[in-house]
Amino acid sequence: MDTDPRAHPTHYPDLPSPHVTTPAAIELATDRGRVVWVPDAYGTGMVPITRDLAPAMPQPTEPRDLTPRPAIDPRAQVLVAGGAGAGLAGAGLAQLVNALAAFGTAGLLAIGLILAAAKMPRRQAPTSNTHIHVTNHNRWLGKSTTNL
Repeated sequence: MDTDPRAHPTHYPDLPSPHVTTPAAIELATDRGRVVWVPDAYGTGMVPITRDLAPAMPQPTEPRDLTPRPAIDPRAQVLVAGGAGAGLAGAGLAQLVNALAAFGTAGLLAIGLILAAAKMPRRQAPTSNTHIHVTNHNRWLGKSTTNL
């Protein structure tokens, strides 16, 4: 029986000769960039990629201006000072005068109703006194007796 694999190439077509060696490429750790781990596209785990292919780190946002703002807009102050708000001030003054006039009329009506109600005889509801005496006797083991 012949056991040499080279004798039957149809049975072992991919086997190299046992005496021939082929040199393999050697990859040194310094040949490739640093490896970093980033989340994968599905969010289920982390995948390694070289640092030069990794997305850039997000830059911190610029600090906001937190100085206090004026209570009234300076542009609005300029417009009111120039007379643009004079018409609105007059309308507001008219509303105030109308409210005072209506209050005077309504105030006289309210005083008249209060005086009329004071002169009416008072009606008293019949009074009755109800006294209920409840006696509750508690015993051991949760037994209670209630007497009215």
